[in-house]
Amino acid sequence: MADLRYLGDTSNRVRFIVTKSSDGKGFTGLAYNTSNLVISTICDNEATVTRYRASSSEIETISTLGTFATPTSGKCRFKEVDATNHPGLYEIQFADARFAVSGSKRMVITISGNVTDMRESNYEIDLKGVRLTAEGLKSILVESDLDARQALSIILAACGGVLSGAATTNVLIQAANHSGTNRIDATVDADGNRSALTLTPS
Repeated sequence: MADLRYLGDTSNRVRFIVTKSSDGKGFTGLAYNTSNLVISTICDNEATVTRYRASSSEIETISTLGTFATPTSGKCRFKEVDATNHPGLYEIQFADARFAVSGSKRMVITISGNVTDMRESNYEIDLKGVRLTAEGLKSILVESDLDARQALSIILAACGGVLSGAATTNVLIQAANHSGTNRIDATVDADGNRSALTLTPS
């Protein structure tokens, strides 16, 4: 089963198995400071890798497995999960930026290095479009000056907001949550034709 995540997801924890070259079983005993250990990442639209080397102290330990802690700038976090019950299973934590490469659709993670009997291991993550959270909606451009969240606030006001000035040349439509904030300020003629609009999205 593919590992599917949303582009821009934060606090990502990745777990996958590293095996032995000799018999294919789980390789145990790796640590953040294992000599020659290298962890590399690259997205499908990147030309160069982002690499973390134990020899350069670019790999840090994980204090509590399953609990994300932002790595120091330019570093990742790494730790063995359970050598007895899940031999070869490791957790890696990356800075949020690795999962927010603009336009990327997948990322490959590679664990390698000149470590005796360790087989080079690769893990691929599919990155879907943005998650439809408030922040995700902000990244979807509807028009040159409106993102999806802003556009929805205008649409909701037009459909459900309190309107005033209907019999005048200046119509005001409030936010649908009745906060008193005017989302739409329209200049109209006697027939209701609009000649100008000022939009104030949330």
